[in-house]
Amino acid sequence: MNKFLAVASLVLCAACAGAKEAPRASQDLATLADSGDVALADALSPVDAAEPADAQTADVQADLEPVDAPADVSPMHPQFAFAIIADPHVVGTGENFDRLQKAVAWINAERASRGIALVLVLGDLGWGSGGGLGMAQKILDKLEIPYVPIVGDNEVVFGSEEEYDTLFAPHYAELAKQLQGFERAPTPTVDPADGKKSWFQNLAFDYGGVRFVGLDWAARVPGEIASEQGDLHDYPGATFPWLVKQMAALGQRPDESVVLFTHIPMHESPGGFMKDEWKAIVDVIAPVGHLVSAAFGGHYHFDYEQLEEDAGMTLYVTASPFNGPLRVRVVKVLGNGAAFAYEHELIDVPFP
Repeated sequence: MNKFLAVASLVLCAACAGAKEAPRASQDLATLADSGDVALADALSPVDAAEPADAQTADVQADLEPVDAPADVSPMHPQFAFAIIADPHVVGTGENFDRLQKAVAWINAERASRGIALVLVLGDLGWGSGGGLGMAQKILDKLEIPYVPIVGDNEVVFGSEEEYDTLFAPHYAELAKQLQGFERAPTPTVDPADGKKSWFQNLAFDYGGVRFVGLDWAARVPGEIASEQGDLHDYPGATFPWLVKQMAALGQRPDESVVLFTHIPMHESPGGFMKDEWKAIVDVIAPVGHLVSAAFGGHYHFDYEQLEEDAGMTLYVTASPFNGPLRVRVVKVLGNGAAFAYEHELIDVPFP
């Protein structure tokens, strides 16, 4: 079993054992079973998997009808939608390269009818001596709407962290002109404990009344297992202070009007955070949990949903487009002035 499936299996076991609400995960179970990973296939089989819509046949209207609400609550009306791509893993030309191109083409073709206004790209874009990161950037630059990327653990592990910062700095500068309230933490940052430089990609911006906060939790440590885990990075200029700053600055705003996006999923789990680190995160988010709707992550390469009740938000992990179905998540944002709500659709883009 490779390291990604090992993490996936541990995540599911941990969630099933201690979660207050059962997770939902989807995988290509037949592929897992055929590859000999029967244990993971069995673990996933009983889970209430979210059914993706066929991108060619799904009949989704851009002009949604207002969502029913109690008599004393104003109905929710459509505001906009955003798409999510996680872990494209471009390391050169080949299938992953082609799959990312297909995902970008699908978003461009569907953006008007579905009201998609921006795209979040949740790390592990590309790396390596074959120029994968630059290739991924050139494909993403073909998007006809703003896209907001965040770094993943693989860019760090394979030595492309500084390259990522250099390549995407001009793109972030353009986003600052396109997106209201755009902020990006200065880079690089020096860890006072060991003097090591890191190029953390911590971001925030507003769109349509929603505050989006990007958080770089990727570990800056060697080792195949240790580097898969999240890290607080709790020192000046790093990620945990960025979270504290952003949550403290929220002020009065509609309920469920804040969205977090990361590569490392925000929960206590293998591949996520250790118990003490997760408690530190919860202590920051819980006091404003009525404002924070969700944390979107990648890293696991399968779809996963879990209510993080202690933090007052829901975690959504989106499958990688290179691993099984070519997956894109579309999130429709609805609001009524006092609160926001979100509708999710998992799309399997036809490939090839």
